[in-house]
Amino acid sequence: MDERLSSNWIEYHATEDRSLFWAWEQLDDMVRNAPERAWLQILNIAAATENQKVLSSLAAGPLEDLLALHGFNFIERLETEARRNPVIARLVNGVWQNNMSDSVWERLHAIQTKYS
Repeated sequence: MDERLSSNWIEYHATEDRSLFWAWEQLDDMVRNAPERAWLQILNIAAATENQKVLSSLAAGPLEDLLALHGFNFIERLETEARRNPVIARLVNGVWQNNMSDSVWERLHAIQTKYS
């Protein structure tokens, strides 16, 4: 996990400082091409901030995209994480179905219903 990436991603979404857009691009690329690393970054970012604007961006961006692209590989981990981590349990409420498979969406929606 890259602490610099996490802190700059948070700062970009908190301030909209365009000089930090590279952090958005890097995590987006990671979601698409290195999903295991992206999952760890998402967890790290969620743990590193309480800023609701940032957490909303994390849910509707990287987490939603990760589940749309690689949902079968991550939904069980997300279910487990939501049970033990209240930040993650709240975070999933900002995820929409997007291009997610119906089966992954049903499991995600169950998490949303349980912890909302």
